[in-house]
Amino acid sequence: MSATGKEISRAQNALTAYQAARACQVPLNSTDYRYKTKLEQAKAEGAPALSAFIQRTGDRGRRPYIPEDCVDCMHQIALEHIKESPKPSLIFAYGEFLNKAEEAKIYRPSLETFRKHYNAALTPEKRALASRGKRGFHAERASTDPRNRAISPPIPGLFAHIDCTPVDVIATRDEEIGDWPRPIVIPLIDQESGYVLGRGYLFGSTNRLAAAIALSDTVSRNGCLPSNISYDGGSEFNNACVAQMLAALNVSGVYRPRSGAQWGARIEAFFARLNAFLQQLVGGLANDKMGRASDGKKKGKRRAIYEIAELIKIIDHWIFEIYNKQPAKDEELSPEDLWKQGRAEFPQCCRPFVYDRAFRLITAVPCGQTRRDTWDRKKGLRFGGATFSSNELAAMHLRGAKLDAMRLDACDPTLMYAITSLGTIDAFSPKHSEMGGEDTSVRLAEHVSLLEYHARAKTNQTVTKQKEAAYLKKARQASRFCSETEKPASNAASTTAQTPGSESTLDEFDSINANEIPIFESR
Repeated sequence: MSATGKEISRAQNALTAYQAARACQVPLNSTDYRYKTKLEQAKAEGAPALSAFIQRTGDRGRRPYIPEDCVDCMHQIALEHIKESPKPSLIFAYGEFLNKAEEAKIYRPSLETFRKHYNAALTPEKRALASRGKRGFHAERASTDPRNRAISPPIPGLFAHIDCTPVDVIATRDEEIGDWPRPIVIPLIDQESGYVLGRGYLFGSTNRLAAAIALSDTVSRNGCLPSNISYDGGSEFNNACVAQMLAALNVSGVYRPRSGAQWGARIEAFFARLNAFLQQLVGGLANDKMGRASDGKKKGKRRAIYEIAELIKIIDHWIFEIYNKQPAKDEELSPEDLWKQGRAEFPQCCRPFVYDRAFRLITAVPCGQTRRDTWDRKKGLRFGGATFSSNELAAMHLRGAKLDAMRLDACDPTLMYAITSLGTIDAFSPKHSEMGGEDTSVRLAEHVSLLEYHARAKTNQTVTKQKEAAYLKKARQASRFCSETEKPASNAASTTAQTPGSESTLDEFDSINANEIPIFESR
């Protein structure tokens, strides 16, 4: 192993610091664990301890060197060919380049290297600029098909946009949820006023529950929903569950195609301001985005102090007390004032709703479990490691009702709707009485714990079934092999060596039925 002088000097300093930290019994950090593994590898290979601390930095980021005159020649030939023909031949251009490079005595790269520089010089916009000028360049730029564009008049409440993103702050580690959770915020923002109508939260990964939480929070705060809701191609919104939910609420779902960010700027600006605020909190990811230039002690996981419920309260306060009530840029009115003014002028642009049981049932998320083994008369319904039961549900079970669907409430993780052949029944978990007086943030935190347990249980079940299938396959192969082979020679020899009287004794023993043997009681 070869190393430069600087690399050896850095390795010696790192080895000295590592040994001094171990002598003082300083706890290991992530870098020390990496060095510890390399030290064990070096010891197993018989290499000195210094080799474990050598980092190859001399050749980091190096690329194959190509002279500038060679690159200029390739780009020049590419532009000459595009002027002669709209669809030039790559092989013909490479042959001409080889002839020109041989005459000029410059470096001649391979065909694949020439292909990379050739395509870099002939992007669609550059081809149009070389052949048709600036008008061709602007005509060739990607744009949204006019048939896919949704023109929205400047009326508050007519169009809104929903999206989700993980924010730049980390909560403390939770034993039930797992690693340090990073909140995912799902806001519903009015296009014209910029007013945040409602929000939802998730942790870990997004799913179809995101839209249900945001819609429920919007109705509980404003008593209405916008007539049209725009969303991108994410799987958390572009699915059958959200489509059925919007259709039941008589709200039009508008798909925002790629490169058509007509409403994307409004919500992306909101995310930028939110992340700028959260990065300043203890546990923010401002130092994480700096990479190696930042100290590891200042990163989010090392400094996280807020729990999930506390973090949700902080984000809610910023959204509804600061962002909605503060005018943006040169506006005279805040987003909340603009929303109220538009609602007074155009009250028919929104769909009025009441946050009652019917609305909560529409926005409940299907759990996808309708098997008979998920419904027990005593324990009730099972989902995500929790049980949901009630007296009415037990009565339906005794009457022979068939379970058609299970729907989890979007804002109350302790409420499950059991849709049976004899009606819809509310089932509650044992934590329902505890959640009665809790804040919304605490309920959302419990929601996260329930969903994460369900996902982890499905993963564990998949791995277990995979291992069981592999074991059963080996067992079948072994039994098939034993049945096809003959008896071992040792057993045959022992059978022939028996006395004349022992053969009959063995035959009588084989004819005994084990089920007919009497059972004697011990005295």
